[in-house]
Amino acid sequence: MRASAPRDGACSRRDRPAHARAALAALARGALLALALVTTGAVLAFVTRPASAQVPLCNPNPFANQLLLTPARMTPEAFVRALVDDPAFRERMGGVVPVRASFSFVVVAFPELDDPRTLLARLMATGEFVNGGVNDLVCGLPPPDVVGRAVEYYNAARDHYFLTADVHEQGALDTGVIAGWTRTGEQFTVVLHPGCAATWAGWHPVYRFYREPIGGPDTHFFGADEAECGWLRERRSAGWVFEGAPFWVRYPAGAACPEQAVPLFRAYNNGQGGAANHRYSTKQAVIDAMVGRGWIDEGLAMCVRAP
Repeated sequence: MRASAPRDGACSRRDRPAHARAALAALARGALLALALVTTGAVLAFVTRPASAQVPLCNPNPFANQLLLTPARMTPEAFVRALVDDPAFRERMGGVVPVRASFSFVVVAFPELDDPRTLLARLMATGEFVNGGVNDLVCGLPPPDVVGRAVEYYNAARDHYFLTADVHEQGALDTGVIAGWTRTGEQFTVVLHPGCAATWAGWHPVYRFYREPIGGPDTHFFGADEAECGWLRERRSAGWVFEGAPFWVRYPAGAACPEQAVPLFRAYNNGQGGAANHRYSTKQAVIDAMVGRGWIDEGLAMCVRAP
């Protein structure tokens, strides 16, 4: 993570609809429930990127924030009662919240950005469970991916760029409800909701963060890196707020994108004007032009769907 503060956008969380619930509903269509179980002490692997001891990673799929656990020492109903009635037991269980109990297992929820790999390892180490895993979605006969267009805007007064794939935000910006922003003409295709369970199909969410103006300017930042997301999540006291996963991308393989995906590059304004800003483009020429204006080329950030 660069020392530069990820920066800028047009709309705060209060201006936006609840994308997370809509995206979860879209993912659920045409998908089946999968009970991904691991043996005691094992950790469920979601993506190939290794965990970092220095930076807590974010959940590779914020829409999959439930664990399915088989208690070893008590019935599922007794486990739920202990979570509800015993604060010490609840703390020992990492503060998870009971969702439901079945004949042999319980489903618990955790904050959407918490890393389920770390949480699952911690829970398995307590000896309270026979096995457990993420209560995730897997494909049956998946519908097609839901695709859209990420549109870029520019605010001349602030000399800042902003990106959104949300048609409601686009409408507010285009009509002047959120004043001062105009389209640059740059846009690119994105997957809004994968038709298949996201991480199992090779897709990864883009984490969108907004920095409230607490001790600094307001800002938006987009990234698909779990460690980068973790760095921002740990700075909630500095005003960083997770706003959801507006679209989905693939990780690059070195300097190249996988088949049916194209590079999305990122540039940073190096704090010009006293307020950081990032620009995203599928065109290297756009990034090169920003470098000519004193920006920093941050390279290939992620891979978006090919048109």
